[in-house]
Amino acid sequence: GHIALPRWSQSCHNPTTPTVAPATSVIPTSCTIRHPISRQTHKMSDRKITGKYVLGGSSNGKTLDVTGKKASGVVELKVSSKLVLKAAFTEDVLQKGYTAPGSKLTLTQAGVFNLNYDLSKKDFPLSGDFTTNTKVDGKDLRVKAAWQQKDNAVVLTSTYSFDKKNVIEASYALASQNVGLKATHKTNNGCTVEYVYAHPSEAWSASVAKSAKSVNYKLAYDSKNNCEMKIVKNPFTLVVKSPLSNTPKFDVSATFEKGYTF
Repeated sequence: GHIALPRWSQSCHNPTTPTVAPATSVIPTSCTIRHPISRQTHKMSDRKITGKYVLGGSSNGKTLDVTGKKASGVVELKVSSKLVLKAAFTEDVLQKGYTAPGSKLTLTQAGVFNLNYDLSKKDFPLSGDFTTNTKVDGKDLRVKAAWQQKDNAVVLTSTYSFDKKNVIEASYALASQNVGLKATHKTNNGCTVEYVYAHPSEAWSASVAKSAKSVNYKLAYDSKNNCEMKIVKNPFTLVVKSPLSNTPKFDVSATFEKGYTF
């Protein structure tokens, strides 16, 4: 016989099986019993933690000295179908508490907005940005407005895509009147060439990047005569920086970053 379960509901993946079946009936392949006050508020994929460890060093070409190391992380919680709450922290939180440098809360909707609250700042902790997408003459145009509570600073950035291979980006800071330009071109052989210019500092940088067998390579050179090489093979990143001079000096950083869902 069957025992009635008061105030509970039964659902079976086989909808053709009756709730009360005779002894000769086929037993449903799987059933789920739910209590009315027991609800699962978050799915397994709604929560994610990303850990990051950076090891820094300097070298004269013969020896490598470790100059710093830092652990940090970000916990993400999906609060709705579109909104994600992020909590960023560093290892300093173990000694200084939640107001340690690097502690920050962010409410975000991917590709639309970010609202940040810096827990380490007593004054002017808020910042954020808003992004909108439109088309001009059939071409993609993205406009982003970034804001900081301190000095009420606003930076406007527009990104215009001529096609899938050619993109130009322009930024303008309302308070300082600084202007930035960035042009990106993707070649037929899979390289990405990028040029960045800033006014009035007249600083610039040029880089070329390419991916091969799940490894990303990037070489860059800037107006201060510095060279940089970056190699990314998830979950590892290696960056080597050095000025072009007769005396070799290298700044090296190695990063391990990995995310887990729970």
